[in-house]
Amino acid sequence: MPHISQNKLEKETYYQIQDQFINLIASTKNKNKLQSLMKGLLTYTEKIMIAKRLAIIIMLQEDITEYEICHALKISSSTVGRIADNLEKGLYKGVTDGYKNKKQKKEFWDFAEKIIQAGLPPQGKNRWKDVFKSIK
Repeated sequence: MPHISQNKLEKETYYQIQDQFINLIASTKNKNKLQSLMKGLLTYTEKIMIAKRLAIIIMLQEDITEYEICHALKISSSTVGRIADNLEKGLYKGVTDGYKNKKQKKEFWDFAEKIIQAGLPPQGKNRWKDVFKSIK
């Protein structure tokens, strides 16, 4: 689990840092440069956590059950429930808006499968078969 400092930032400082991060990401148009940036900024664990959160959001959008999500991603039902609640509140609109066409969906699932499998022990051939079948 990532370590979060006990020393809290002032809200204004937090928002300034967040704005700088968003500006940095938004200004990085080249995919290779963005990958390099993410490699430098995020730990392996953070990358897995982000990939799983994205997968949860997209799987919920595809009407995959919370049970199937928990089983496929090896996460707790409370994590899926929390993200499902936030999704209903519209907190992930930026994610869901960016995931519209078939090409984007395929690219995401290809990416998610590689990232998530890299963070989990192998569990046999066709591990994702049921998930992929349910989203087609």
